[in-house]
Amino acid sequence: GLFVPESFAEAEEGAPVLDELATTRNGRDVTRGFVDNLTVLTPQDTVLQLRCQGNYQLYEEILRDDQVAATFMQRRMAVIARELEVVAGGPGAADQRAADHLREVIDHIKWDAVTAKMLFGVFYGFAVGECLWARDGATITLDKVKVRKQRRFRWSPDGALKLLTATNVAGERMPERKFWTFSTGADNDDEPYGLGLAHWLYWPTLFKRNGIKFWMLFLEKFSGPTAVGHYPRNATEEDKRRLLGALRAIQLDSGVALPEGMAVSLIEAARSGTADYTALVARMD
Repeated sequence: GLFVPESFAEAEEGAPVLDELATTRNGRDVTRGFVDNLTVLTPQDTVLQLRCQGNYQLYEEILRDDQVAATFMQRRMAVIARELEVVAGGPGAADQRAADHLREVIDHIKWDAVTAKMLFGVFYGFAVGECLWARDGATITLDKVKVRKQRRFRWSPDGALKLLTATNVAGERMPERKFWTFSTGADNDDEPYGLGLAHWLYWPTLFKRNGIKFWMLFLEKFSGPTAVGHYPRNATEEDKRRLLGALRAIQLDSGVALPEGMAVSLIEAARSGTADYTALVARMD
């Protein structure tokens, strides 16, 4: 049968339904289950949950990748390089004064610097900026916007922003009109955390990081021969230590001194096939 919400049934024929029907509360969101008893919502980012246990701190490691850092900075700088224009809402004097005041506020709060930090929300999926209000004569004005770390915040099932603290892991409910937030990347409006670029960058950067590690091991193993020392049967422990020291010196020095009666040979490491780590790293980039 067809389920008809009560608010829809009571509406007059042809009149629009003003209530929100597909709410995420009251167990109506089957993708989350019944969340009304939860203190905070859990991000639905599958990589974040399965690989990072819901901790955005691991996503911060992705930004250490040289390719990610360079390209993401280039895009953020391209955004803030655009000219900013404030246009008065009308021809009246009050409209012009409002526009002039807004220009002063934007200049005062260093809008480009704020924007550069808030754009990290594209990477994580959401961003949080705290608005610091101040009195300017008889008016209330925006004095500063301080961009906060995303992983310090969560959302409650009713859409309220909550600050996680050492004394309140369930989160303190933040007041309205105090924080500027945005989310992006998700394919719906039910996900307040959004879905950032880090979701797609996690695996390529992980493969690249491990590929470079194995590349270094490969170069260490195959770039130079292994030195082998030969000592006579009657060699003392001191003789053996001196020989081992000489072998170590081969890696750094052009010439070494060996104890009498001892010899050194070089073993070239053999391998088959190819190990094209450059192609792997380039592909992950």
